[in-house]
Amino acid sequence: MRSIQSLNDIEYVKSLSLFSPSMMDKVEADFFLFHEAWGEGDVLSFHLSFHQFLQLVESEEEVKTHLNPIFFEYVDVYEDVYEDLFILGIRNDQDIQLFYVPFGILSESMKKSFLNQSEMKAEGD
Repeated sequence: MRSIQSLNDIEYVKSLSLFSPSMMDKVEADFFLFHEAWGEGDVLSFHLSFHQFLQLVESEEEVKTHLNPIFFEYVDVYEDVYEDLFILGIRNDQDIQLFYVPFGILSESMKKSFLNQSEMKAEGD
């Protein structure tokens, strides 16, 4: 799992080529939205707080080990031409941490479980 709190973190993770360019574009776009909402000054010096960082999940094992579905505030599906993602929101203190999970790392049963949760959350809204 890779943590993102700054633009430097995004550039570093991009340089590792662990995630698809489309996933990194989504993470970067969300980071800029956080900067617009809470940032003061230059985006280069902006850092997300400890409770706000963005997590990029690398394996299904990380999902099983670190993410308990009971604590999901929401499950969103981000569809892209190149790669689909689940974006999981988990409340941490006063904030929501976002976890970006590529469909491709998940088993079919876990994908179905997340899709069901996504639909249930949408119906509950």
